[in-house]
Amino acid sequence: MELQKKETSPKDQLNPYLGNGLRILFWLGVYCLVLFLLNFKH
Repeated sequence: MELQKKETSPKDQLNPYLGNGLRILFWLGVYCLVLFLLNFKH
């Protein structure tokens, strides 16, 4: 898995929560974008 390889990278060792934080922000942005598009169509 690519995610397991990222966990062993030096950057994630310095900032273990950085990957999870960016992942949460990414899915939150996608979720808001989907809601915006659905509301815009209606």
